[in-house]
Amino acid sequence: MAKNGLIQMNVSLEVVAEALKKYAPEVHLTTKDHFVETATVLNPGQAAFEPEILYVGKTSELERISTVHSLINLLCVYDGPIPEEYVEVPGLNLITVSNQVDIATLLQEVRNLLFIHRQFIQASLKLYSALVSGRGFQHILDIAYEILGNPLFAVDAALKLLGYAKKVEVNDTTWQGIIVKGYVPPDLAKALDSLEEIKKLAENDVPQITNHPLEHKRLESRIATNNKVFGYMAMIEYDKPIEAKDTDIFRLLGGVLACEMQKESFFSQGKGFAFDFLIADLLNGKTTNSTVIQERIAALAWKFNENLYLLTVRDVNDSAGNPALFYLKILLEKMISESKSVLYNNRIIQLIGRGKKKPLARAELNGIIDTLKENHLVGGISRCFHNLADIQDYYYQSSAAIELGLRLEKEGVIFYYEDYAFFHLMELAGSQRDLKSFCDPGIFHLIDYDIKNNTSFTRSLYEYLMSGNNPKESAYRLGVHRNTMDYRIRKIKEVLNIDINDPKVTWSLFLSFKILELVGNMNFLIN
Repeated sequence: MAKNGLIQMNVSLEVVAEALKKYAPEVHLTTKDHFVETATVLNPGQAAFEPEILYVGKTSELERISTVHSLINLLCVYDGPIPEEYVEVPGLNLITVSNQVDIATLLQEVRNLLFIHRQFIQASLKLYSALVSGRGFQHILDIAYEILGNPLFAVDAALKLLGYAKKVEVNDTTWQGIIVKGYVPPDLAKALDSLEEIKKLAENDVPQITNHPLEHKRLESRIATNNKVFGYMAMIEYDKPIEAKDTDIFRLLGGVLACEMQKESFFSQGKGFAFDFLIADLLNGKTTNSTVIQERIAALAWKFNENLYLLTVRDVNDSAGNPALFYLKILLEKMISESKSVLYNNRIIQLIGRGKKKPLARAELNGIIDTLKENHLVGGISRCFHNLADIQDYYYQSSAAIELGLRLEKEGVIFYYEDYAFFHLMELAGSQRDLKSFCDPGIFHLIDYDIKNNTSFTRSLYEYLMSGNNPKESAYRLGVHRNTMDYRIRKIKEVLNIDINDPKVTWSLFLSFKILELVGNMNFLIN
């Protein structure tokens, strides 16, 4: 279960409140966009609370609960005034509903909501996995049948059959006619046209349930993206009743099938959208005039947030010609909110926007780690920027983060430029001179001393500096007693004849160690 990822297996408290609107909910949230995993009964005088649980009780029970908690999520039936100390308490998320409902019913409704949401997310992941697998249109339909449990078919905009999926023979004359002929028969097409059914589907993004003229009830929807209709699909109520939850999954299926139908023309004709061309021009340095850039953005009618981040995703070996990148581009856009992406030089370039007071949190990208791992991909994140015209510089940052991250960590999946900026600076300096020439000579003297005397003072100094000159922390890192660490520091001062508390000396030694990290000369860390 991805707790911090962008595809949330949990449900936000805002969604819970919206689902309970028939009970006139009043919402008091101090933690915005907070998600809960499950719901349980609020026990009288309860003292311990979990941040991912929604506790269901009555407002009269609040006075027996301490407000000194880091985070509490409460859903209460109103049976009395809310204690004053519970108004705007930091870390308290409170939803109250009218007393028209009892706690047992309320709890069951919330649990049903959470269950249905999890089913939808699981269905989403299966459909996107089918899309990314590259096994084609029919495979996606087969997976959709497994999820929805009813026969379904899809036709293109000209009503030609694209594929169908079923478990048993469908005893429906119209269904059989479409499957056998390979297209919607003219008489059925005429009937649909007379009812303006196709027109309604083409203009409506929400799946429709209809009965006529097929023999069984069906759920119908368009296959479209960006209001461009590629075809239509229908699910027959045959093996099981159509449920309300099927509508959202069916709508999602339409988008997935639209992506599958686009891919061939995208690769063979090399045609992207206007946004793709703009980003490519900016990355190539072809468009630098800020006025022109703003005009092109305005023409796209795209508004981006003040804080921008660039995510670059590529094959771990940086190999060319990976067709799966097209599918993964689509998947990542779904997984990361407020983002747009393009394919550029066999890489996915994803522009992520965040509000002025909401920087991109690292936990937000946890949800894509498994997807990148499964497809042997790695990603680099730039620092925050505010002007789209500067995207080329931040593309270089995200690319440098990947290169340095793989070299220094090897096992990582997502690398943040913020963590490697210092190494990047040193690497740029190293293009002009041997980086080791910038090292404090005392480092090499201490390494030689360790070799001759079978000591480990260099490692001790390294841990001491990396812990911010904290002898207690460095002793813990080395697994030695504090007195031992104090002794080693005194010996290092004697051997190097330095004042280790002098900031200039500390900086010189710290810089030297970072250079050795970059060039891979860290043998002194081996006991």
